[in-house]
Amino acid sequence: RQPVIRAWRVQGFGSDADGGGNKKGHMSWTTLFLSPGLIGMYTNNFTLNWAWYLLLTWLPIYLHNQLGFDVKTSGAVAVLPYCGTTAGFWVAGCLSDLLIRRYGWSVVSTRKFMMGITGGVPALCLTLIGLVDMSGGSIVTLSADTVVGIVTAGLFFASFSAGGSNLVALDLFPASAGMVYGVSNTFGSIPGMTSPLLTGFILEGGNCSVSVEDASSGPPARSCTDAWGTIFLIAAGMYLLGAVVFVGCAGRDKGYQQISRQQQRARTLADNAN
Repeated sequence: RQPVIRAWRVQGFGSDADGGGNKKGHMSWTTLFLSPGLIGMYTNNFTLNWAWYLLLTWLPIYLHNQLGFDVKTSGAVAVLPYCGTTAGFWVAGCLSDLLIRRYGWSVVSTRKFMMGITGGVPALCLTLIGLVDMSGGSIVTLSADTVVGIVTAGLFFASFSAGGSNLVALDLFPASAGMVYGVSNTFGSIPGMTSPLLTGFILEGGNCSVSVEDASSGPPARSCTDAWGTIFLIAAGMYLLGAVVFVGCAGRDKGYQQISRQQQRARTLADNAN
């Protein structure tokens, strides 16, 4: 399979696959904002960062106020979700390369598969936490360590975007990748402001403590558990939204269709050479 992937890279790298850019990195505004593949990329940068900034800013308060977890004395446990993110990026890169090189998957099929994992598994993890919160513990209760484990698993698989939407710019517009990533990261910075802000509004509406210092003793109020459940379900919905949009958009992008044809021709040349 090595000759296959090398031939595809020689043909595809250095010019933009869908014709919307050129070797000097010039792109039309229409291509930059309306390319289906890029729409999927921008959407996922927004939706993935929605959950990321939520967990980055509010997870310690949730663990302390809702579950009685002492972050100050258990810092090693609290940092596990972010270690899971790092590990997930590495595994995702290896897995996506393995699928394309060894098993002959098309680039677009690999990107879709990775984004299905990126959106589906973290959504299930946060939905579980959200539904347990909204049930008030009447069905099952989750310990702080269990919640940290679930969040760690969720962020691990959320990092599979490293083999999916994160590579769209390099797949389709390698000569214009810097511009594309700049636009994508602009969309990705929006939830850095809106996600923590909306979370605070929801918590205040549920009469929840919004800091560790203001936490009250005793079990949390039902309105507060409902508020946290709503917050986690919104984040789960964001994960699913990003995956659905990406899968739908990537399949319609003529750039990926061109790459698939290039891969097929490369395989044919490799088979004939053997």
